Amino acid sequence: MRTIQRYIEKAPKSQANIIEGKYLNIIIDTTFFGREFGVLVLINSLKKKVIYHRFVKTEKDVYYQLALNQLREKGYIIQSVTCDGRRGLLKDLLNTPDTNVPVLYDCDSDA
Repeated sequence: MRTIQRYIEKAPKSQANIIEGKYLNIIIDTTFFGREFGVLVLINSLKKKVIYHRFVKTEKDVYYQLALNQLREKGYIIQSVTCDGRRGLLKDLLNTPDTNVPVLYDCDSDA
C-alpha cells in the first residue's frame, strides 16, 4: 500500500482536462488497494475519460455525493449514473427509485 501511495505522489501532476459537452453519462467505482487505501473514480462513459478521482479510506455514499455535486457546480448535467453495489445511492442523490437489476448467467449444457 505504501509503495502505491509513493508512486502516486511521485507521478507528474497535471490539470484536469476540461470535459467537452454539458451532459455526462457517468460510471462510478471505488477500488481498494489494501484495507484503508482506495480510489474513487468517475468516468465519462461517452468519452472514456476520467472526470473525477479522490483517494478514500472507506467507501461511503458521502464521497459519491461530493463528487457528483462538484460536477453539478461546474455546470454539468448528469444524464445517467452506472454504479455497482451501492444500493440506495441513486435514490438519495437523484430521487430515482432503487432498481435491482438481476444478472443472468448463460451456461451451455449438453444435457
